[in-house]
Amino acid sequence: MKKIHEKLNQTYSYSSLQIDMPKQFSNEVINWAISYIDENYLYEEKDDNSYGLEDEIHCTVLYGIYEIFPRQTRIILDPIQSFYINTKNITMFKTSSKYDVIKLDIESNELNELHYLLRNRVRNYNTFPIYKPHMTIGYVKKNSHDFLNNSTDFRDRKFLVKRLQFSSKNGNKYPIQLRNF
Repeated sequence: MKKIHEKLNQTYSYSSLQIDMPKQFSNEVINWAISYIDENYLYEEKDDNSYGLEDEIHCTVLYGIYEIFPRQTRIILDPIQSFYINTKNITMFKTSSKYDVIKLDIESNELNELHYLLRNRVRNYNTFPIYKPHMTIGYVKKNSHDFLNNSTDFRDRKFLVKRLQFSSKNGNKYPIQLRNF
């Protein structure tokens, strides 16, 4: 059986806000990854469990948040209503010279608006000029899994987002409920 790195309770350089996917869907994606991603081609760095296959399937709303506690983020999210996200194709980020990131693309106008709202109102260190909502599935050695690019295995799944998760850089998680519409 392939090793899925335990990333829970890990500390990070920054906090983030994310959408944790339902357990059943997460398990489906993880099982797909185990079936289609050859473990001999997983990208790993010695003493760094942040690569390999993901053990928590989520969509990051904003990474790079300086604060440790979600006080400011909660205030900004207070008027935000629940919204839908839709899954698209499995694609790859191929920007690293060492590895490719296999990901499931996400589509949602509300999610895009929320990202830029938070980016402009919460102190953060965001180095990506354009937000590309996605769920990371795993990290693989460069060009080893190009056959998975544009896979439609999870295309057009619709999920109602009622809650966000503030993941603190110290490893703590704080749920933030959105308003019902």
